[in-house]
Amino acid sequence: MNFRLLGWFSLSLAVIAILPFLVRVINQKTFKLRSKGFFKVHKVLREAHRVAGILLALIGLWHGYLALSGNIRLHTGVLAYLSFFVTAALGIAPDERLILQPTRIVRRKNIERAVELVRQLSERDRQHRYILVVTGYAGDESGSYYDWLLRQAETAGIRALFIGDRIVERRGVLEGRRTYTLWDIYPHADFVTYLSSYEGFGNALIETLYFRKPLVVNAYTAYRSDIKPAGVRAVEIREEVTPQTVSDVLALLDDPVEVARIVAHNYAVGQAHFSYEVLEARLRALLA
Repeated sequence: MNFRLLGWFSLSLAVIAILPFLVRVINQKTFKLRSKGFFKVHKVLREAHRVAGILLALIGLWHGYLALSGNIRLHTGVLAYLSFFVTAALGIAPDERLILQPTRIVRRKNIERAVELVRQLSERDRQHRYILVVTGYAGDESGSYYDWLLRQAETAGIRALFIGDRIVERRGVLEGRRTYTLWDIYPHADFVTYLSSYEGFGNALIETLYFRKPLVVNAYTAYRSDIKPAGVRAVEIREEVTPQTVSDVLALLDDPVEVARIVAHNYAVGQAHFSYEVLEARLRALLA
């Protein structure tokens, strides 16, 4: 196998993959085009980005397989390629800020609030693109809320991906399409939304602490009584996404040092109050 040829081919694919980002940035800084023709060209480049990204990930794995003489090992390079492959396959560009809603699609989750947050973020921050990714399924209720939610996202003019049909317990292939786990999605989130009216407790919120992601939460009863008093730090709303909410989220998105400090604190809170070890200790005390 000619590794040099493979390398040049990979480089060409990488250039194609980053073209949408380069074109958008150059246009923002110089030409400032807003015509339909420009957006059509950009749309074509984004489609090419997806194909190039998938091919680049596959070629990278093949290159590694050949270089290691078939002795594939799990290391950071493999994990990085798997991570890249997930976002490429789902059509998420590397320059998009991903707002994650990791819940089922049921009315009490108030996913329309996440739609509104992404809409306001997109209007306030023209330097970045935002995408809402909803990982849950709509099987617990009739389709009316899901259909209404799709219309809300369209009316808001945001980019939203509803990928509940591709999120399963184990990676695989279903009806010819790759499927993924929540563990594949969480690492790519820039912010997590948890804007329910009420919850029994908040499993997805605890998952967010584990994955060390910043969080915006509606201050529902169990959060106020059990989670916040434990020390969890989050952007909070009271039933409504306000301009202040957007400012608080943007401030964190633009301050990775502060985000790292907050999520490390939240992880420690999770370990101290909501871990399996804590549960085991309390159950042992009750059964002693």
